[in-house]
Amino acid sequence: MATFIEKTNNSETLQKLHQRIVAKCKKEKVTNLILTGEFPISEANSDWVNIYHHKAKNWQAIACPPILEFNHGQFIDKYKKKYHITGVNFLISELKQKADSNRACLSLMDMDSIINKKDNPIPSFMLMQVSMSDDNSQLSITSYYRALEVSEFLKINIAENCLVVDKINQAFSSKIKRFSLTIHAGIAHYVEHFSCLEKANIDTQKQIDIATKVSSLNKKWIKEMLINKKDLTESRINQDGLTALIEAMKSYNKEKRKKIYEVVIIATLEKVLSDVKAFNLEKSKTSHSTNAKIIYGRIKSNLESVIHIL
Repeated sequence: MATFIEKTNNSETLQKLHQRIVAKCKKEKVTNLILTGEFPISEANSDWVNIYHHKAKNWQAIACPPILEFNHGQFIDKYKKKYHITGVNFLISELKQKADSNRACLSLMDMDSIINKKDNPIPSFMLMQVSMSDDNSQLSITSYYRALEVSEFLKINIAENCLVVDKINQAFSSKIKRFSLTIHAGIAHYVEHFSCLEKANIDTQKQIDIATKVSSLNKKWIKEMLINKKDLTESRINQDGLTALIEAMKSYNKEKRKKIYEVVIIATLEKVLSDVKAFNLEKSKTSHSTNAKIIYGRIKSNLESVIHIL
């Protein structure tokens, strides 16, 4: 059975629809959630949507920005070199040839990619299809997500859809007056402070830069990095920064022949790293695990302990 969150009056905005979805998913995980509504073209560039444009552009960039674990653009434009066209430009080309085309689609995944990725990250955004009215005044856009985090990620996903609407409108000399948007999520769920697959600051640092901060005894910087790591909620926890930090602290202590970085700090960070591995293993077995939540709670608690000591 599907759960519909549908625009109910002319004044209802994408922001209001998002708020209704959050209220629904805060109570429980929802299977087959469908957001749908028709909007004036101005809604694609509303103040609320524009807040998330920057992040949406990062997700649609051809080259994945360093701050993201991966992005949608690398899948949408996977065959750009082979066919000499971007995914969105393909949509535009298809619509110009045939407004009601059944092939104006972006497909981000194929079975080979799904099977070979095992439990490594893959896009939840699977498919987009667009069509236009004969007079080019109305655009229809439908997107399917296998799973959708609604607290933070849905805002970005809505902005991504609006970016596509805007690019198509520009290609048709701003003839589009209205657009209908339908987002279908196989599973929709709410995660507070979800990272949206943005890396924690410490995980974007080079190993040598972390070592430099450690050897200069920049505990303020280390503390800020750990606070940021603690405050994010990751679906699969990146362990690169923590691994480099522990190695740098051990190396510096060994070099100075003193326990400059207290044993309790390193030992607690090693507990965190062990739990990170346990968490990722648990998540490889089930997407919504009570045990994983317990482990994550322990990770955040131990990071808080290290922050307090620093």
